[in-house]
Amino acid sequence: MIEHWGIQVARVEEVEAFDQDDGKVSTARSKMIKLKKASIRARMEHVFRVIKRQLGYTKVRYKGIAKNAARVFLLIGLTNLYLARRALMS
Repeated sequence: MIEHWGIQVARVEEVEAFDQDDGKVSTARSKMIKLKKASIRARMEHVFRVIKRQLGYTKVRYKGIAKNAARVFLLIGLTNLYLARRALMS
């Protein structure tokens, strides 16, 4: 593991070695890496679920990159507020 800006990061060789599923019995280290990847993936997918389901952004509605970018930035800001609502209310 390498520390990068205060975050523990696995070396590329370590991640590539565990991405290959060759049917062998998983070791404790590979399970730890898979668990870490799954937790990061779950946090990211949760944000997109909020944007799509709670805020209704499933299709692009406007012509032009600027209009769509403005809408996405607004939705991302609203998602941050939605996910932090409990901390903000207390």
